[in-house]
Amino acid sequence: MTFRGLLYLLLLSALPAFAQPAEFEVKYGGLLSEFVRDGKVDYAGLSSDFGRVEECIQSFADVSAREFDGWTVPRRLAYLINYYNCTVLSIVAKSYPITSIRKAGGWFGGDPYDWRVVQLFGRSTTLNILQRNYILRDYAEPGALLAICQGARGSPPLRGEPYTSDRLYDQIADQARIILQTPPNGIDRDRKRMYVPNVFRLYANDFARNSGSVEEYIRRISPKEWGLDEMGRFSVSYNKFDWRLNDAGQHDK
Repeated sequence: MTFRGLLYLLLLSALPAFAQPAEFEVKYGGLLSEFVRDGKVDYAGLSSDFGRVEECIQSFADVSAREFDGWTVPRRLAYLINYYNCTVLSIVAKSYPITSIRKAGGWFGGDPYDWRVVQLFGRSTTLNILQRNYILRDYAEPGALLAICQGARGSPPLRGEPYTSDRLYDQIADQARIILQTPPNGIDRDRKRMYVPNVFRLYANDFARNSGSVEEYIRRISPKEWGLDEMGRFSVSYNKFDWRLNDAGQHDK
C-alpha cells in the first residue's frame, strides 16, 4: 500500500465511532486514493494488486437487502454508484492490458456491461441492469448518470473518492461542473452553442423528466460564471463517445 492509501485509512480511523464508514467504503476509498488521479486510473497498478480489488468487490456484495433497505436514499444511491464504478475497475483490471473495456474478456467475451458479475442481495446481475433498474428506475436521479464511470474517456470521470450519503448531491454537482468544463466539452458564447458529453443524448428522456429538457438541465448545473441565465437560448451539440480506456498509462493519439 502506498503512503496515500495508508494516510486515507488513518484519516478514517480518526473519525468518531458514529461516523465510521462501512467496510466497502473504506476498501473502495483506499483503492481510489491510491490508483486514481484526475479521473485517470492506474490499471497496471490495480491489476498487479488484484487481490485487493476482489476484496473490495466482495465487501460490496456482502451488503444484504435488509441492511440496504434500512439506509437513507442518498446512502443507497451512493452505494449503488460506488458498486458500479468498482465493478468497472475490476473488469478492466482483470483483463489488463487492454485499450478499451469493450475488449475485456477477449474476442468472444461479449458486452462486459451484460456480464452477470454484480452480486447484489444474493442474486447475480449486470452493470446495465444495475444502472437501468436500480439506479435510474428506483431513484429517478439523472445526476447519478454523471457519477457513473464506464471506464472510457467519453464517460464521466472517476472521482478519486467514494460517493457518500452526506455529500452525494454536492459531489454530483461538482462532477457536473468538472464534466462541462473538460474539453472537448464547453461553451461557445459567440455561437451560443454548448458542447456536452454523449450521456446527455443517450439519456435525454431522464434529464428532460427532471428539468423539462436537456438544455434546461444543463442550464441548472452549469458553472455560475458561464452566466447561462443571462445568455438566453443556446443549442446543444453532443460529442462523440470516446471508448478508449481512461488509463493513466496510455497517451493521447
